[in-house]
Amino acid sequence: MDNDDAGSEFTTNARDLQKAANLQALLSSVANANADADGANVAPEEQTPTTTHKVDDESIVSSVSINVGTHKYVLVSVTPPPSRHSILEGGGGSTRLFVHSVRDAQYHVNVAECLVPQLEGSGYTNIRILGGGRILRDDDDRRIHIYGYSYGFGRADHALAMGVVGTCTRYRDYRVTWQVYIQRNPTSREGVGSAMHVIFIFIFGPVHIFIPLIIHFISLYAKTISRSNDGY
Repeated sequence: MDNDDAGSEFTTNARDLQKAANLQALLSSVANANADADGANVAPEEQTPTTTHKVDDESIVSSVSINVGTHKYVLVSVTPPPSRHSILEGGGGSTRLFVHSVRDAQYHVNVAECLVPQLEGSGYTNIRILGGGRILRDDDDRRIHIYGYSYGFGRADHALAMGVVGTCTRYRDYRVTWQVYIQRNPTSREGVGSAMHVIFIFIFGPVHIFIPLIIHFISLYAKTISRSNDGY
């Protein structure tokens, strides 16, 4: 089961993990191919961009897409398609981030499978799935909370995702938060369990240091009492 997703009816399985791995491998292969093509040093005037790979500054794909309720989400980075201006100057590159959730998606790979084709169709390249988690959107309380873990893609940088959501004007009056984790161990209950472990060490850890001293003083005291009794 995805960590920190208590109550989720969906669990991960071998097929889900394999699909996630295959998608990551495919995206990595495409990105490497694009990098090799860029290394050919084709002059800007010799480029013949197509409609797919030459768009205006704003893409039709929104940077943030969050459904009402709690759903799985993925954090994705891409290289934006060149605009007319950047093509004339010899290209542009920067990185753009996307935070997308899909209502009732069973697995994080299902969210990625919905988003990736949209990005590819809009001319984005070097698509990387940086991780996943869960995202809660509560319109009544005007808040968004980001947390959780994806077995297939790993945990997303929720702080980074929060920053992306914060730049979206649609949610500018929402309170956006993310959950901090003490350790990155997907096989244990993180958050509460890890926090209790650290608190235990913090409170009771020093006792282990003083136990030998306590035993030593008790021993000395016992010897003193014994000698005193021998004197009577």
